[in-house]
Amino acid sequence: MISGFARAGAVLQEQKYTKIAEQALGFIRQNMFKNDRLLRACYIGDNNKVEYTSSLVNGFLEDYSYVIQSAIDLYETNFDSEILEFAYKLQMQQNDHFWDKEKLRYLSTDGKDESIILRLSEDHDGAEPSPNSISTLNLIRLNQYFNDQTFSSYITNIFKSYGKRLEKAPMVMPALIRAYDIYTYGLNEIIILSPSDDQLSTNEFIRLIQTSYLPNTIVLYLNSDNNSLFKYNQVSKDLFKNYDKKKINVHICKNFQCELPITTVEEFEKKLKPYKR
Repeated sequence: MISGFARAGAVLQEQKYTKIAEQALGFIRQNMFKNDRLLRACYIGDNNKVEYTSSLVNGFLEDYSYVIQSAIDLYETNFDSEILEFAYKLQMQQNDHFWDKEKLRYLSTDGKDESIILRLSEDHDGAEPSPNSISTLNLIRLNQYFNDQTFSSYITNIFKSYGKRLEKAPMVMPALIRAYDIYTYGLNEIIILSPSDDQLSTNEFIRLIQTSYLPNTIVLYLNSDNNSLFKYNQVSKDLFKNYDKKKINVHICKNFQCELPITTVEEFEKKLKPYKR
């Protein structure tokens, strides 16, 4: 739901949808974490107060994977870097609690509840893609944003783990096939370097990106006030170091190699044509 509203807010340029996504993710972050763990559920009790069961149930793999996906999607709508950092930290939690070193994939539970005898992993992308497929897509996007090479090993191991399944029946895991295609050919990356006092020009570039269909593309937005991602992304840090900060610069990159800066919307629209679908 959060991803849906975030994407609708971007594509339709409707702030009301973005606001709903922000409020929903904000509710999860405020009310559904206990002892630094994501919870499976909470409830609205008397006087509209949030209540919990006497025995807290930690989130399952699907809860983690979909919350992470929604946070990344919301970042690409409102470009709040703190939300993207939240997704990154939650992904590292997921790696710690759900990864199985023998099966080389994520399991549905963390193994701490003794009443759950079997720890399973789905291998079917139905109406809802399986958590391992969503997690692989999340890892690919986060790896591009944060340049965390440890994520690459998780990605390749998931592909190896499901290799025979994909060879025999690739149609049962289309989301994982999509992830493999993206990982093989690489993500496109658009990096926006913007003066803090020229939001109007920046919005023109962002509007063009968000209202265009640009599959397999991520967007990184940075300015003097919104640059916490520098500590993770060396490419953007190097670009910003040489940036004169007087006018907007947009770079189109692939495999951490960036083209020369684009400074006008007209030029940017021409450069985007090969990436549109």
